[in-house]
Amino acid sequence: MTQVTFNAVSSPYLAANTNVNGLTPESLMIYLGSRLNQLDEKIQTVFAKQERNQKVQAALNEIMTIVTEFQSSEDLSEEFVMTEETKAQIEANIEQIRAQDPQLAAEIDEQLRHGQVLNSNNCRYNTRQINATKEYLKGVTKDLESQTQLEMIGLQSDMSARQTAIQLATNLIAAMGESLKSVASNIR
Repeated sequence: MTQVTFNAVSSPYLAANTNVNGLTPESLMIYLGSRLNQLDEKIQTVFAKQERNQKVQAALNEIMTIVTEFQSSEDLSEEFVMTEETKAQIEANIEQIRAQDPQLAAEIDEQLRHGQVLNSNNCRYNTRQINATKEYLKGVTKDLESQTQLEMIGLQSDMSARQTAIQLATNLIAAMGESLKSVASNIR
């Protein structure tokens, strides 16, 4: 069996305490397969989280649309009446968020009930409360978008690491093939 030497410094896939002179092509292939499985699981997790974020974003946009329908006025004391049906729509969207991200839904629910559009039993709101709700929802949306962008950067890094592992496996297989050809030609 052919022994392959490997430069541990050039590969992020090998642990610092790995004895590279004792690695066989087969053990490297097993390791690379394991590494690919880990990366694939991590990538799938990011994809699932992106899908959940899209659902949360859709529910946030729906709440923003409902709140935006209230007419804003320069008079901060002007009151607007929200129907029970409209209030129920906002709460239903919060429940959709809760299905994807319970912690975020709890924060939104608490915030909207504290000085914003879900805090009144009589469904009367002034311009200040409506504007505060709009600003809060814009902030949550921006935070969610920032988080999504950071996850996409991490995803790109993981995809690059996956490609590197595949390239390493391909090079290893090619080297093993060349070694076998060399052995076979020496036997003749």
